[in-house]
Amino acid sequence: MKHSEDASQDLAKKTAGEWSFGRNFNPFNSLKIIAHLERWSSIERGRVIPPPVLVTVDPTNDCNYDCIWCNSKAIINKKSKQGLSRVALEEIAKALSDWKYEGSKYGVKAVCIAGGGEPLLNSETASFIDNLFDRGIEVGVVTNGSHIGNFVESLSKCHWVSVSVDSGTADTFADLKRVSLSEFDRVIENMQVLAEYSHKHSTYLAQKPLSFGVTYKFLVHEKNVHEIDAATKLAKAIGCKGIHIRPAGKPWYSKEAISFDDKTISMFYDKLRVAREMEDENFSVYGVTHKFTPSFGKKNSFVKCHALFMTTVFSPPAPGNHPDSFKLCQCCDRRGDSALELSHNLRNLDDVLNMWGSGNHWEMYDKLDLNRCPRCTYSPHNEIYEKVLCEDNMSINFI
Repeated sequence: MKHSEDASQDLAKKTAGEWSFGRNFNPFNSLKIIAHLERWSSIERGRVIPPPVLVTVDPTNDCNYDCIWCNSKAIINKKSKQGLSRVALEEIAKALSDWKYEGSKYGVKAVCIAGGGEPLLNSETASFIDNLFDRGIEVGVVTNGSHIGNFVESLSKCHWVSVSVDSGTADTFADLKRVSLSEFDRVIENMQVLAEYSHKHSTYLAQKPLSFGVTYKFLVHEKNVHEIDAATKLAKAIGCKGIHIRPAGKPWYSKEAISFDDKTISMFYDKLRVAREMEDENFSVYGVTHKFTPSFGKKNSFVKCHALFMTTVFSPPAPGNHPDSFKLCQCCDRRGDSALELSHNLRNLDDVLNMWGSGNHWEMYDKLDLNRCPRCTYSPHNEIYEKVLCEDNMSINFI
């Protein structure tokens, strides 16, 4: 029997929060968007729009895994596997470095390298990380971990490297990823090698703050919820800085929702409490639920998607476009949705600036159907923008 929202709220009140006392200033706390409210106050029709603080870059639309909840199948299933060329990645790095807001301090500060696929399948990703690092742009990488061994030196220059393991045993890993059992050991070994290398050589990735380091990512599903504590123990043992645990969400293109019954949610919180007992000064447990309803469903509490102007995704070109070009997609949660693709066949910063804040950009904002959206990565950002910046419900000047 499915639980009610009231029952879930009661359960949530009886359980620990998303993070331990004293660790609320962490990389998964969405309130950090408040630090950028001055920048976002410039988002206004007819004005030059500031560049995003963060952009995502998808080096490839190919993947060697087949995760049951993949949000990029609409791209990966296409016959033509596209990737960003070395020339395109070099041009993107230069564009991000040069993209400034009317000569002010506002520029692109960080890049999340992810996918549309597995980013480390593109051999040029290493030089792209090096290029961004040399330009003073912070880099984070989301990977399935299978090819970390070929990129250790470059990955050690990142702010963080998050590995989507989503299990605590080889059997569950193979079931969820639809790969061979041996892949689990391969990924775990790769993560340990990267963590040890970073500490041995005192690289950027090995810095002390909570936000740095190798992170074990765990999307919760009815098939793996019982392994949260085992995964946490393993993550700590191999040198991860922390484990990020959150409910899995329905892909945007799927009609079948991922649902959670009372038993699964209760086990989630029970296992989270056990996992949190493993924390120490060098290891943190994050049970992120603020982007979901108490029943772990979609919680998009905003009227418009302001994140369309807060971030963007640089993606491989569509078939038929120039091989050294790239395109902009305005939503990491709806990769492959043509309604969110801002422009194709871009080659440099001038091409990006011609589209950013353009009539086409605002038309996308006006016409976007939020009902088609899955659980939104930037739901809290949109809510904060509306409730804090537009409505001033926090009286932000009274500090």
